[in-house]
Amino acid sequence: MMKGTKHAALLLLILTAVFQPTGSLAQKDTKTISIKVMPGLQFDLVRFAVKPGEKVNLLFTNTDDMAHNLLITKPGAREAVVQAALQLAEKGPAQNYIPNTANVLWSIPVIGPDEKATLSFTAPAKKGVYPYVCTFPGHGFVMYGAMYVTDKQELPDIGNDLNIPESVSYTHLTLPTKRIV
Repeated sequence: MMKGTKHAALLLLILTAVFQPTGSLAQKDTKTISIKVMPGLQFDLVRFAVKPGEKVNLLFTNTDDMAHNLLITKPGAREAVVQAALQLAEKGPAQNYIPNTANVLWSIPVIGPDEKATLSFTAPAKKGVYPYVCTFPGHGFVMYGAMYVTDKQELPDIGNDLNIPESVSYTHLTLPTKRIV
């Protein structure tokens, strides 16, 4: 009898590990961020905040008339990643302009106009500012934003935020500057 009980307990443990919760519980534990492309090589969301270790679904929609990708880099690595993407030269299209470097944490390959892609990941445990950028040739110098991994409820004042493009239009100033919960 004891042997059967052990087998039943083992089977229950395996089934619990294999079948992940779906529906509202799984959705509740995952933060969804939507980023679209605006004319003029800009993301419509130039920054957002997530908690350390939080599960994230990033929904990327290309509403522009040209191709774009989206890479999330290690803190301080955006410019190096943009340069590495440029160095791909003729290999760039085959690699979706995503350089093979440890500085790239996650990426969405190049998508064309009116296409969508989703990236699911777990935010880093280490707090910091993690840039995101389009590395299609020439885009990365002006088309970027910042993912803040923080426990704070508010982001820095948008007018003084050095982690977003200087060319951010005033339309961005109407976007939420507080954590979206």
